[in-house]
Amino acid sequence: MNLFKSKISSNCVYLIILIIVSITNENKIKSSEIYNSNKNDKIEWKPIEEENIEGDDIDWYILDEEENKKEDEVKWLQIQVEEKDEKIKFIKNIENNIKRSNEIKKSNNRFILLNKGKSIPTASTLKNGELRIETNTVSSFSSGNSGGIGNQNYSGLIQYGLNSQITLGIFYTEADDPLFKKIGQYNESSANLWTNFGGNIKYKILNKEYYKISIDGSIENWKVGSGGCFGYNCTSNSKNIFNSKNEKILNNNLIGSISLPITYKLDNKEFSIVPKLSILPKNQGNHNGKRNFYGNNLGIGLGISNKHTKNITTFYSYYIPIIYGYNSFNSNLEYSKENVYTAGLNYNIDHKITLEGYLTNSFGLTPSTSILTMPSTKQIIYGGRFIYTPTNKRNSIIKSQDKESKKQNNQIYKNNNINLLNERETEIVYGVDNKGTQNIIVSRGFSDNFTFEIATENISKKNYDNKYIKTYLQPGNPSIRGGGTVLYNTKKDFYNLKNSLRMTFGRVLGKTRPGYLFAELANSLDINEFITMNVNPKFAFTGDGTLSSLGLNVIYNLNNRMSIIPNINKAIGNSDNTYSLNLERKITKETKLSLGISNYLSNNDMGQLLKDDKLNYKFKVSYNF
Repeated sequence: MNLFKSKISSNCVYLIILIIVSITNENKIKSSEIYNSNKNDKIEWKPIEEENIEGDDIDWYILDEEENKKEDEVKWLQIQVEEKDEKIKFIKNIENNIKRSNEIKKSNNRFILLNKGKSIPTASTLKNGELRIETNTVSSFSSGNSGGIGNQNYSGLIQYGLNSQITLGIFYTEADDPLFKKIGQYNESSANLWTNFGGNIKYKILNKEYYKISIDGSIENWKVGSGGCFGYNCTSNSKNIFNSKNEKILNNNLIGSISLPITYKLDNKEFSIVPKLSILPKNQGNHNGKRNFYGNNLGIGLGISNKHTKNITTFYSYYIPIIYGYNSFNSNLEYSKENVYTAGLNYNIDHKITLEGYLTNSFGLTPSTSILTMPSTKQIIYGGRFIYTPTNKRNSIIKSQDKESKKQNNQIYKNNNINLLNERETEIVYGVDNKGTQNIIVSRGFSDNFTFEIATENISKKNYDNKYIKTYLQPGNPSIRGGGTVLYNTKKDFYNLKNSLRMTFGRVLGKTRPGYLFAELANSLDINEFITMNVNPKFAFTGDGTLSSLGLNVIYNLNNRMSIIPNINKAIGNSDNTYSLNLERKITKETKLSLGISNYLSNNDMGQLLKDDKLNYKFKVSYNF
């Protein structure tokens, strides 16, 4: 019996072993088949052609180096495989797609601050091939003795990343307002001119994980003028500050600067310390006499920035002059050393557009002159900067937006004198009325959220009693204005609500050239398929007070080609009650005509807030491409 049990047990063991061997061989065959199948069937990687991808509303952004770190770092080892092996082709496909993905990410990096205020550069440089174009303006809060909206300085700057270590720049600035304060016993403010043209180079000499060091230098031609007058077509005369005579003095000076910015990064904060030397002239004048000027200045700057969100960064800076010359003078022509400070906010609208606003006591807008306060005073002024980065590309995955809805959105803004165009779209508008007033507006979509515009207007010559018309519009003289519109909010779930801000600045080109700032908040609601309502508060800021009005209009679409638009501007302060009625007709896909009647003085900015003594009939044609 025991022998029988032993045989049965042995047979069972043999049977189990045979089953295991059979299963193992079968798995080997299947594994071989899978391997051969994978070997023969290549994986093909294809780019997604569509820009709009349906799906969940995912917020995509680029991780910082610190955010992307892991405690246990993954180590990648190179596989030594023959080129002819199919495996290497598969791996190379993966590598190529990773490389392509990284290139897309690099083209959409977050905005990098190159300065914390004009006087304090950081050690950061632009990416290889990156291009930035910016405009900058500073202005006093009041006009002082200079007239107009205040003392202003304007600048334009183009910067280019030659490689990841070297950034090149070229710039131009101009300030031509009379001095903010009268000098001593002078009867009137002296005419003043600061014009700069030059270039700068920044070279990153050290780039570590948490800190970097650069050398930043500039060379500039600084044209300094005083006395006489520098306004467009002006005929007045004033004493200069260099020899106190009633004559114009104009000097060209070769100046420069060199600094050593050291920037340290900690989480979302950046700290910069910047030793800086500005090489400036020590006197100015002519053969009739000279007077001391600023002279060379050596100081140290401190700066800090804090990134609160993906789009918002605040910054603060402080420059302390230490030895050598001066950086400020008062109404008694007494020169002194004054600390220069700046506090501002940087708002990144989208991948191409950045806006910046700040308070400062720095009036110069170049590397060398940025340590100087406003001539004749050291008071706080305000500034604004617009930055356009055309080389940045749209994200590979973006929020889906219906094209027809987008087209309708733009149409509403155009009908409301708010031109919000698609990226790379251009519009030219020409308007004329029965009294001969003409205007031309050229607009360009820099991105889907920002449209730039430049406009010129010439109001027919006529005598008016209104001081704003006589001072800031000056009928019979041309004017030029520039600015833009930014779309900052859209809510499709609430009557397709859209909010945008339009701001322009410019001046009349008359014997005097006072300017004003115009701002308009556009709020649009789709009541139904045919009716859209707009509520637009409007403001014109001048040196003689602020004009304000509440704009209300309704756009009634009769059909796909024709709209009727009644508009009312309800006076709030220093303005008039004005109205208009327009009929718009789309002739072709690119062309639109408009006929209207209004009591506007003119159709551009402040002209809408002031009434004419008679009704005007106007004609307008626009062309999009």
